[in-house]
Amino acid sequence: MLPLAPAAKLGTAIHNLLELAGKGQFADLKFADIDAKFDSLIKDTEATMKQSWLECFLVPLENIIPDYQVRRIRALKKAAEIAASVERSQAKTAPKSIFEGYELWLESKDGLVGGKIDQIVETKEGSILRDYKTGYILEKPIDGVATEVKESYQKQLKLYAALYEDKFGRWPTHLEVVPLSGNEWEIAFRPEECKEIFEVAKLLLKDVNAAVDSNNETSQFKGLATPTQMGCRFCEYRPGCKVYHDQRANSEDPGWLNDIWGEILEQKVLGNGRILLRLEKKNKPNTIFNIRGLSQVKERHPALYETNVGDFVGIYNLRGNMSTGSFVEGPYTIIYKQK
Repeated sequence: MLPLAPAAKLGTAIHNLLELAGKGQFADLKFADIDAKFDSLIKDTEATMKQSWLECFLVPLENIIPDYQVRRIRALKKAAEIAASVERSQAKTAPKSIFEGYELWLESKDGLVGGKIDQIVETKEGSILRDYKTGYILEKPIDGVATEVKESYQKQLKLYAALYEDKFGRWPTHLEVVPLSGNEWEIAFRPEECKEIFEVAKLLLKDVNAAVDSNNETSQFKGLATPTQMGCRFCEYRPGCKVYHDQRANSEDPGWLNDIWGEILEQKVLGNGRILLRLEKKNKPNTIFNIRGLSQVKERHPALYETNVGDFVGIYNLRGNMSTGSFVEGPYTIIYKQK
């Protein structure tokens, strides 16, 4: 495994805060209570991270995430908005629809597709499905200003729409992605498109299960992994993914991540107290990697205390240049001893 991005950890805590607000946890609208709950959620998150050698060095999150305070303030404001909305809704004399609320779990009739929708709002025109996002929601533009929600978020909402129709026999009227700050973004959709995504999801599930059940190791790996430069960028499973390793071994494209594998030629502590490793690339004799600035704190890189010259290691999330073979440790660098 590789460490999950700290921003994702923060995002989970924020999402939990918004869920509590949607369930009426802050009905009295005391901002101090929302603030205290956020701090409690972060404290619990960091306590769990401290128990893992993969994540303990990323605590506290406040020191790792550059815009931590900005996200914190936006999360508190959004939670207050949701709490106020819940209070207004509860004050209405009309009975609340059983289809309306926050964090609602829906499951298809055949039990193959399920998901938790952040919010369903019933209006006179019909239902609105909303998904709250704690990070950046727009596609990065090649030129100009971003004007479109990320394709993955659009597909997620369209899948929710099909799931909603399968459950209740009617389509929602609006799909919305809601960021922590600013207005919601509406996702245009067609029922035919949503149904197609719905059916493709079921076929994908079938293919994955077939790969898992296969007794052929090669078929299992090929059926479960489709390495791409962007697709692998945030994957936590790269160290154990044979297909990823094979793809990298046969590609010299500089667009891949700075993950390297090789035999230790030299391992020593430099004058600055940091460790230097010299590796020879696996299956590529005379291709040498130099990695400087590695922490010698055992909890940071326990593998370095189990390796010697001649051993093979895999090092992931380095900073440097693959073409020159010169690297340094980054905040998320992880080392594994390999066979």
